[in-house]
Amino acid sequence: MDVRPAKVENSRPLFGWSSGLPQEPSRSFPSEEDKFRTLAENLPQMIFTCDASGRKNYCCQRYLDYTGFASLEEVDRSWLKIIHPDESAAVAALWREAVETTTTYMAQYRMRRYDGVFRHHLARAVPTLNAEGGVTGWVGTITDINEEKSNEALLRRTEKLAAAGRMASSLAHEINNPLSSVTNALFLALQDPALSDATRQYLKLADRELARVARVTSHSLRFHQQSSDAQSVCLSEIIDSVLAVYHGRIQALSIYLDRQYRTNEKLYCRVDDLRQAFSHLLSNALDAMPQGGRLQIRVRLAHRWDGEGTSGFRVIVADTGLGISPDFLPRAFEAFTSTKDATATGLGLWVVDGIVRRHKGSVSVRSRTGTPHHGTVISLFFPFLGATD
Repeated sequence: MDVRPAKVENSRPLFGWSSGLPQEPSRSFPSEEDKFRTLAENLPQMIFTCDASGRKNYCCQRYLDYTGFASLEEVDRSWLKIIHPDESAAVAALWREAVETTTTYMAQYRMRRYDGVFRHHLARAVPTLNAEGGVTGWVGTITDINEEKSNEALLRRTEKLAAAGRMASSLAHEINNPLSSVTNALFLALQDPALSDATRQYLKLADRELARVARVTSHSLRFHQQSSDAQSVCLSEIIDSVLAVYHGRIQALSIYLDRQYRTNEKLYCRVDDLRQAFSHLLSNALDAMPQGGRLQIRVRLAHRWDGEGTSGFRVIVADTGLGISPDFLPRAFEAFTSTKDATATGLGLWVVDGIVRRHKGSVSVRSRTGTPHHGTVISLFFPFLGATD
């Protein structure tokens, strides 16, 4: 007798269980639109779509959150209003051209965030086509490239500074050799006892001017070579040595000099670097007072309220000059920025800031223009052991 079980057809169905057991519920699959929205809401870029005429009919929530727009209708109506005014007309023209010619749209611009801050973005959009090749709409992305732009700008500034340093070093070396020869010749000429008093005075004047040229070349070399020696010195001694260089200009401009040194304690520092920093500050102050004024210099013990109460020195350099405009003030310590004419390098305050930072210090600036009490106040803080590294 055959006791084999009877053959059961479809015993392993594609979905569900075998006959007689509960079937697995049918699955519902997301539509293409649902898939697109899921993707659009989770990409790091801001996604938008438009109809064939270029009117926006979708934007992701990230776009709304970034811009502060309340609805899709507001986006379609006002998206150009949040593009930087300097770029909005060009962006609008690029978009019109892309829609009219059905070509890929691409633009870089600054777009205003909900808090009013402008950031750089890259926008791209491509047309979607039907089977006949007709445009049915547009799909686009907006990518924040602000960090990339900042890095590019930093790289350009670094390259310019490196080039300026190499050029300054080369020029200084080229000038130093003949300068030394002329200085030696003047020294020998001054030893001649037959010189008249008038001629001797002229030669001494020439010698002083050549010494000033030597200091300029020395400062130029420091753009390329950083001083490495450190020692303990009174800040008042460093400042007075710089003031001696500018004594003639101070007198010629009828500037009243007010010095107050309230401490004789010494700062461990790179003396040449600080001398260069104070030279830039004093030169800027004198340039700001072409009709005369008051130059105040203060040195005192102080604390930096950085959470640790770091002890050190506070140096104030204040003038009653023309002042720095509010628009320029935030960029005052950037390289290659200047309020002076085209002959200025725009490196002075940038160099000062770098020197102070290398001493673990900090620098700040306050300034007023146009008011009866116009002028600029530069405040520097140096911790006692700023140059220990």
